[in-house]
Amino acid sequence: LASAYSGSTVLSMALGSLPRICAFGDTYYSPAHPSHRCSCGELFRECEFRQKMNDAMAKKGFPNFWDTATPLPNNGANAHRLYFYLKRILPRQYGVLNKTLRKLFFSGDSRTQFVRMQDAFFDVLETETGDDYYFDGCKSSSRAQLMHDCYPETKVLHLGRDPRGFMASCVKHSKEQTGIVPDMSFVDARLSAWKKYNTLAAGYEKELSPGNYLRIQYADLLSEPVAVLEKILSFIGPIDDYSDLGAFDRERVHISGNKTNLVSSRIEKRVLGDWRKFGDVIDFQYIERQTSNLAFVQFEADSAGRS
Repeated sequence: LASAYSGSTVLSMALGSLPRICAFGDTYYSPAHPSHRCSCGELFRECEFRQKMNDAMAKKGFPNFWDTATPLPNNGANAHRLYFYLKRILPRQYGVLNKTLRKLFFSGDSRTQFVRMQDAFFDVLETETGDDYYFDGCKSSSRAQLMHDCYPETKVLHLGRDPRGFMASCVKHSKEQTGIVPDMSFVDARLSAWKKYNTLAAGYEKELSPGNYLRIQYADLLSEPVAVLEKILSFIGPIDDYSDLGAFDRERVHISGNKTNLVSSRIEKRVLGDWRKFGDVIDFQYIERQTSNLAFVQFEADSAGRS
């Protein structure tokens, strides 16, 4: 689980490059646009591996899988909105209500069809790759809950980022797309969504079985990639048949995501705190005041070398 601009692509690339782990990044990204490319370099609709997966899923009763599959059953989007609403107005009762809602929304034919598709997907993955583990990067917190309900062995990896760096990325990408520097209403809306998402993700530490939740920091992944990846493998594994942690094997990895990572050969160490160059358009002290009371927040000055 990771909010936007938090390093999920680079983590998917690094883990999917290792033996025994398969990753698609944002699994249910729809390759509708003809110019979208897979990380292997081919257009999505021409990626040989994705086509093999598509054909194999069709034989199991799920034609046009990449275009039609969704991370949740058909009514999942409604449940997701309701989760956020209840979390805000009934924080103390949310835990009990959440489980009741999951049974209500994700039951009967909806749940049966969802499990059928997931079982078929996992079976095809095992047949086509021979891998033992699947790293799902779809980012949906509701999907994580549902997957754990249906497959108790599911583990949740929560990738966090300094909220100041997150906001700098939001402003940067918005300016590139519109040519306009976002105002405070933009900052408040993005920050509110960031807090809601990561609060839900952090809540899995208590909700899941012991040993099924791990939180890491984007800053640590960039500054100490080998140490962080070893910690993740110990959490997933045991997996010990690997070499050159942090390198990208493009023959194994077929994902979409950040353009920089799609041309890089490995996790690139970057200068932490480069978000400060946006200080003339973002009030970072305001962001600190809005987020410092959240237990899961780690600012970069405090998180280097820690998880």
